[in-house]
Amino acid sequence: TAMNFVQHRTPGLQWSLGDKHKKPHCAFPLATGVDALVMTVPSSETNPPMLGGQLPETDAERIKRRATKPELLAQFLPGPTYSFAFYSSFLDLCSWRVSGMPIGSPSLNSLFGPGQPV
Repeated sequence: TAMNFVQHRTPGLQWSLGDKHKKPHCAFPLATGVDALVMTVPSSETNPPMLGGQLPETDAERIKRRATKPELLAQFLPGPTYSFAFYSSFLDLCSWRVSGMPIGSPSLNSLFGPGQPV
């Protein structure tokens, strides 16, 4: 299935369509699940990236971060600013729909149920 492919490429991804004991869900560690992640340490010389702009993460940094097992990732700490982005040709997060897939463009509500927290 498509989710098995995504799970293979996203360490730490957990998902379920639900059953009588578990609600439908899709969860993943932020550090391995996002397409770009930049940490900006507070200083007078460095500002976080501009909103809507490109994040200055190199391809090598991204590949290393996404290949790391979740338990080996650095912890998120208070103080730094963490900027992240999702770039997906298969999800339209603004309209909460699947896009560009042979299954059509179903609402994510039809996959995970309405009213699920994001």
